[in-house]
Amino acid sequence: MTNTRVLFRLELDDVHPSLNKWAIANRFAANKEKQVWKEMVYWACKEKGIKATIRGPVRVEIHYKFKDKRRRDCDNYTPKFILDGLVEAGVLVDDSCDIVTELLIKMSIGTGETKTIISLHELDRM
Repeated sequence: MTNTRVLFRLELDDVHPSLNKWAIANRFAANKEKQVWKEMVYWACKEKGIKATIRGPVRVEIHYKFKDKRRRDCDNYTPKFILDGLVEAGVLVDDSCDIVTELLIKMSIGTGETKTIISLHELDRM
C-alpha cells in the first residue's frame, strides 16, 4: 500500500453493532440503529466544518478499536452506515465503486478504548 494524502479524518467514540447483532434485531430496531449511525457521522462531519465534497477516487479506511480483548470477526463490521453518513454529510459525492475504489477495515482489540476512526485517502485517477 502506497502513502497517500489524507483528505479527511474523523474519530467517533463508539463502534456500531456487528452484523450478528443486526441479524437478530427486529427491523424497527435495526432501522433505528442505522439512522443513529448515519446521523452520528453526519453531525460529526458538520461539527468538523467539512466544506468540500470528495469526488474520488479514494480509499476509505475504517479502524475499529475495542477496549476489551474479546475475539471479533472483521467481516461482521461492514461500514455501510458510516459511508451513507459521509454521503449525507456531503463529504463524499457518492459511495459507489467509482468514488470509493478501496475499502480497508482495520481492527484492534484490547486497546483500552472503544473508537471508530474514519480516514479518506486520495488515490491517483486511472
